[in-house]
Amino acid sequence: MKLVWGCSPKGVYNMGVFLGKAKGIFQVPGTDLTIFENLSGADFTEELIKGSFDMGTCGTPPLMAALEKTNEYAVIGTSNSNFPPFYLIAPDTIQNIKALEGKVIAINKFRTCPHSIIQHVLTDSGVAVDNVKLVALVTPAKFIEAITNKEIAAAMLWEPWVSYAERVFNWHIVVDCPKAIRPSNWAHLIYVRRSILEDKPDLVRNYVSAYQKSIEYAKNNIHELLSLDYPMDYVTPEDIERALKREVPLWNTNPAFDEVIAETAERELKNQKVISVDFSLQPFVATSY
Repeated sequence: MKLVWGCSPKGVYNMGVFLGKAKGIFQVPGTDLTIFENLSGADFTEELIKGSFDMGTCGTPPLMAALEKTNEYAVIGTSNSNFPPFYLIAPDTIQNIKALEGKVIAINKFRTCPHSIIQHVLTDSGVAVDNVKLVALVTPAKFIEAITNKEIAAAMLWEPWVSYAERVFNWHIVVDCPKAIRPSNWAHLIYVRRSILEDKPDLVRNYVSAYQKSIEYAKNNIHELLSLDYPMDYVTPEDIERALKREVPLWNTNPAFDEVIAETAERELKNQKVISVDFSLQPFVATSY
């Protein structure tokens, strides 16, 4: 059986799955597994609506936006990232969020996880979203180009490109979202095609178990993540090591569905009008199978 595991754009948070696959941990006998990293959350939403994936992990904003338009998938758990793995970074001239009023902030795309998180960060600090200019740069390469050309005042980025920006441009973290947004209003949730859940529940259980074991192994063997064949533009081993030391200790190793985070995320996305006030995640949740 061929199985396509869809996940978020390339980043440190995906490395545990790739290490697990390389070690033979994240693989269930009788399946041919392909891991697909989406370009952005907005693209992820559209792919889920088209039914492109069988199983995987997805951030709450693009996932809930997709579930409002398709009944193809069920939510079965929470991934290693039960916190928002994003960082608002800026040069030393910017020491707080208020200093960004009237300035340009880069995100990867609109209708993505960084877009949702920057809205929360601004609002939480008393800065109206309309008082900054958000620009969508899509790829880390475009972020780096914009920083080099001094076209942006700040960026909502993820690891390891945060560590790259710290090293190369001497930018610093203005808001450390994993620590600042607590309780978390964001998570990668584990989803699966309903037909697979109904027809092959053992397969689903085996993959959730394999996922958990892969994350546990990666968390306990960071040195193997450093030597993993996982190409990322621009970054050096030094950047990756810094990123891993920052983020891997925070990884969640319990794949059970976290109702509190999901409810908090749902409220946040309704406030941001990402999903309608009538949407409920609960009918999509399968906590036993």
